[in-house]
Amino acid sequence: MNYLLLFFFTILSACTNKTIQKQDRSKSKIVQLPGHYNVQDNAWENSDPNYDAYSSFGEDLYATFSKLDKDGNSLGLGLIDKSGKVIIQPIYSSVTMRIRMENDFFVVSDSLNNYGIVNSEGVEIVKPQFDDIYFGNNAADSMDTNLD
Repeated sequence: MNYLLLFFFTILSACTNKTIQKQDRSKSKIVQLPGHYNVQDNAWENSDPNYDAYSSFGEDLYATFSKLDKDGNSLGLGLIDKSGKVIIQPIYSSVTMRIRMENDFFVVSDSLNNYGIVNSEGVEIVKPQFDDIYFGNNAADSMDTNLD
């Protein structure tokens, strides 16, 4: 595999309007997840059968949730905050690894296991296209650029 070392800030500043895309893969965008925040359990609860009934925040500011088909199978994962505001639309296979900076960033993957980056505004900073994305503890980050 070919690896290209990049500084995270270089990635962000190098993104042009052509590469920054709002998530528009879903025909209807969800702005607010139905339900309510349960303070005691630190979880989002709802009775809408189209979404998870329970999404735990754990020790985080955000929780993942699934949009469900009629049989209760996940159609995609998204991300909400504690007010139920949808941060990331439920169109990804995974939403992981938060990078804390001025804005939060999340590594997402699509159904083909391609990885990209979405910010806390729901904007795809890097479209899912890489085999993996690594964010190290030093100043340099690496991305697998092998698109095969």
